[in-house]
Amino acid sequence: LLKEVDRVNRIIEMLLDLGRPVTLRPAPLNIHQLLERVALMLDEMASERAIQIIRRYDPSLPPLLVDEDRIVQVLHNLMRNAIEAMPHGGRLTLVTRPSMDPLFAKVDLGQGPRSMAAVQVMDEGEGIPEAARGKLFTPFFTTKDKGLGLGLALCHRILEEHRGSIHVTSEPGKGTVVSCFLPIAR
Repeated sequence: LLKEVDRVNRIIEMLLDLGRPVTLRPAPLNIHQLLERVALMLDEMASERAIQIIRRYDPSLPPLLVDEDRIVQVLHNLMRNAIEAMPHGGRLTLVTRPSMDPLFAKVDLGQGPRSMAAVQVMDEGEGIPEAARGKLFTPFFTTKDKGLGLGLALCHRILEEHRGSIHVTSEPGKGTVVSCFLPIAR
């Protein structure tokens, strides 16, 4: 019963989160430290499933202008999804780099254009069927047995509030890449 109450509370919290305006407190932060913090939180879950976490960080990447709690929430969600997508083990790859995508290379936050960084979470899971891909950010849409269908909707919302964006590419049988584009602090 307690588990059920927890689940209902989590659904309500996420729904409220989707509905209320997000007050961001952006600050220049080292994205690699945030990724490491989340990797540590999920370390046990990854080990249990024989998942190796691989880091491909660009050491020259400057700090990003992000709200720490919100971005930790996004990264946790994406990394947990990636782990859940690989029940038989595999590699979870974390990538950071300046954005080379012309659509997401610059963003104007009001003080002139800022460069963007790409933060990617890659898995070697089953991939997402094409029919499902268009609905990934729709509240309550889920491909999981026990999913709420609110995680990616919330990630999308948080990234939009940062004037960034989130994209999913997936190849059935090969895995999924989720790319988050976020503003660089300077």
